[in-house]
Amino acid sequence: MIRNLLGLLIVSLTCALSAHAESALDIMPMPQHVEANGFRLPVGKSLTVYYSNVSSTRLQQATERVALAWQTRMSGEMKLADATEPKALLVITCDALSPDIPAVSTDESYSLDINAKRAVLHAANEIGVLRGLSTIQQLLSNDKQGWFIPGLTIKDAPRFSWRGLLIDSGRHFMPVGVIYRNLDAMALVKLNVLHFHLTEDQGFRIEIKRHPELTAQGSDGKFYTQQQIKEIVAYAANRGIRVVPELDMPAHTVSWLVSHPEFTTGSEPVVLERRWGGFNPVFDPTNESVYTFVNEVLDEVTALFPDPFFHVGGDENNGVQWTKSESIQAFIKEHGLKNNSGLQTYFNQRLGKILDHYNKRMIGWDEILNPELPHQDVIEAWRGEPDISKATKEGYDVIRAHNYYIDLQRTTVTHYLTDPEPQGSVGNPGHVLGGEATMWGEFVNEQTIDSRIWPRTAAIAERFWSERSIKDVDDMYRRLDYIDLRLDEVGTQHKKYVRQLLEHLIGSDHSKSPLEVLENFVDACEPLPGLPRKGITSVTPLNTFPDVVRADGKIQRHFSYKVGSFLNSKTFNEASGYSITLYLLKWKSSASLVLKIANTSPALADAATLAYQLNDAAAVGLEAINYIKHGQAATDAWKQMALKRLKLDSEVRNNVKLAIIPSVENLVNTVKIQK
Repeated sequence: MIRNLLGLLIVSLTCALSAHAESALDIMPMPQHVEANGFRLPVGKSLTVYYSNVSSTRLQQATERVALAWQTRMSGEMKLADATEPKALLVITCDALSPDIPAVSTDESYSLDINAKRAVLHAANEIGVLRGLSTIQQLLSNDKQGWFIPGLTIKDAPRFSWRGLLIDSGRHFMPVGVIYRNLDAMALVKLNVLHFHLTEDQGFRIEIKRHPELTAQGSDGKFYTQQQIKEIVAYAANRGIRVVPELDMPAHTVSWLVSHPEFTTGSEPVVLERRWGGFNPVFDPTNESVYTFVNEVLDEVTALFPDPFFHVGGDENNGVQWTKSESIQAFIKEHGLKNNSGLQTYFNQRLGKILDHYNKRMIGWDEILNPELPHQDVIEAWRGEPDISKATKEGYDVIRAHNYYIDLQRTTVTHYLTDPEPQGSVGNPGHVLGGEATMWGEFVNEQTIDSRIWPRTAAIAERFWSERSIKDVDDMYRRLDYIDLRLDEVGTQHKKYVRQLLEHLIGSDHSKSPLEVLENFVDACEPLPGLPRKGITSVTPLNTFPDVVRADGKIQRHFSYKVGSFLNSKTFNEASGYSITLYLLKWKSSASLVLKIANTSPALADAATLAYQLNDAAAVGLEAINYIKHGQAATDAWKQMALKRLKLDSEVRNNVKLAIIPSVENLVNTVKIQK
């Protein structure tokens, strides 16, 4: 019975998606200007391409990626072939080649005209073509007549030139394959900057040939060779993405100082950190040898990253060692620096001169903001909008990270409705270069990181690319369901990891267990937003139930939407009520299975209490639906008890809670009470 109900639920969701596909544009980010022309371009088993004006290896490889994505979507053979212009499905008119490494000022605009015979993509350079191909890759759709691309006229360009994703390899090392697949996902949604966070208190992750001791003592053997860095930069450039490295200093430098304690001022031993937070050991800015050492490191690192920007961190210096040091406090007084903040500005000024020598423009987190900082430096604002206003008012270019911290696992809409340029800002919004989604690495590893980035970051990418007026939340979520599938086509692991981790949690009997039902249980749960997890270190295996649960899950949203539509109807909607009942029965079934498996799988013990809560919450929801369906009034005692049960069911268990509680509460509150 349950299997049949689940099958009907899946069919209903699939039909809903298909219906939307016929009436709306299912791409992300939304183009600046798009107009339907009524045509339909059929797509067969080959993608025939004609390159007008300019062709290159980069363009050919980009069209190959489109063909591979389409082949995955069509579950069959899709060949890429050259053709003459009259016979080509896709005509690419590229006016000029682009430099091997994209620039922040690169023109990324393109136009696309799709009629019944062909699609014509035009751009001033290769990067614009790449952006247009990302749109084309998403446009392929199907209906009863087969595969096609809808007839459209598109003129498109990004709103912001800086559209980034930070990946933190310092806290948990991310192998090269992780970086590659996330670069492919970035290209799909037109992000153009990989902010590569390479050093932290927990790890120094880049080979320095002149100082091999840095990785020998500060990386646990997990770091990128210089050859791997070159390959990552080339892989990104081939997709029109710039790579900006970050070597954090003067704080967050424990991994540097493990092999060079002489560059700090404290007497405490320097040991590679396993915990999270800010720590006392930091660089001593009064020691001239520090600048010689840093210069030797930067001499090698800057040569590996052609981009003119270089991030130096500069955040979360607790100042403990500087305050305790008599020599440092004397230096501050002698140089008229006033306090520790002034000393950090002195350090940043010295660091900036080193970077000037390598033709790099310095970026730092907003703690570095000081009127004495050169105005060529860029501020990355992470602590709040006042820092954006202050920096732009003082004439500094700004990158916004505030409210784009995807590691905090907040809802997509939270990020989507945050604009890089704060409205009503007293600063100069023209100085806002764009923004970055930041994936900090405390609580992710190579298996789980994709699930914390995608698909939510696709919505952030739209905020960076599309006009401010594009902010229909319902339509964003509708399109996010489609981009979720497209991301899977380019190789992200944001969905596959769930099954892999559940198999681990179940243990040796997983082959006998209906994993789909366990995935239903996961869909009813969500992580507690923020960074509440206790006892996790850089060596803790991230393979427990909280590591499976994702923020803002699709099934949760669909259930909430169904309940909302059901309750907003003036009369009882049989179909909606039935659909809600299917969801609740599904969750009761999955809760029962989790309780059964938890008896023999200790790794699922944390989920057992949640299973009890889910079983009870679903039961309350079914009772409420039954009252509403039959138009019956309940006693006030029933309602108060139901709400009390839901309050208990909403309690957080090991940083996980039930996502369905608010919707079930709405059902209960709608039940009529006997007078």
